[in-house]
Amino acid sequence: MSVWGAMPIVRGTRSGLEFDLFEAPLAELLPEVRAKLEASPDFYRGAGGVLSFGDAVPQEGAFDELLAALAERDIHVAGVRGGPAVAEFAERRGLAYLGPLAKGAPKVRRLSAAARSTQADFAGARADLARRRLRAVREPERVAEAQLCAVEAGAETVLHRGTLRGGQAIRQRGSIVVLGDVNPGAELIATGDIVVVGALRGIAHAGAQGDTGACVFALDLSPTQLRIGPRIAVAPEGERRHIPAPELARVEDGRIVIVPYVPPR
Repeated sequence: MSVWGAMPIVRGTRSGLEFDLFEAPLAELLPEVRAKLEASPDFYRGAGGVLSFGDAVPQEGAFDELLAALAERDIHVAGVRGGPAVAEFAERRGLAYLGPLAKGAPKVRRLSAAARSTQADFAGARADLARRRLRAVREPERVAEAQLCAVEAGAETVLHRGTLRGGQAIRQRGSIVVLGDVNPGAELIATGDIVVVGALRGIAHAGAQGDTGACVFALDLSPTQLRIGPRIAVAPEGERRHIPAPELARVEDGRIVIVPYVPPR
């Protein structure tokens, strides 16, 4: 694995431009797309672009804004990539469907200063995460269901041994397993599950292409920010448990729930 600069949202390939638009809602990514295009207007002008959305379908309004921004620079859309829902979206919008995302090699990157300084404000999320921890304790009948999601070894799973320090990140089209701690300021982004055999105190985003069936497990689950698919929660300020315990985070009824982990018998 290599440590490298922040992955660009717009990439140049032999066949044209690639727009990686699957790590956040399209409306949140539009400012970065515009900034990239404005930085080199002549370089991008007249090129063909492939739009990669993962499994999540972009919102119609945001997609129209994206098409307008591309049209201003004479960039034509050669097609879109993503899951079955994106295929239906492409047919509805009269665009070529180019299949699912290609499986990429695991990478480790170093976050840019701008990325490290970004502070998201999610109303009520801090207190909500605290309430979900209490809910996990008060509903013991659900603990038995909190089994660790299976992670298949192979090309789609990246294994990192050692501590992930602040400013570093692992991004994987598949699942991530970390044998060590994930410090504050470090970031894990996976389209599948995230498993940390240690303390998770940084940012974790499982199911990054919209998979709400993904889960996050850690021996000490204390993230500064936790995302599963489009769902998000932020830890309450000052919260720190004295006795760490293995826990599992997953989506239930449209919300992130954190429950104690009980090994299968």
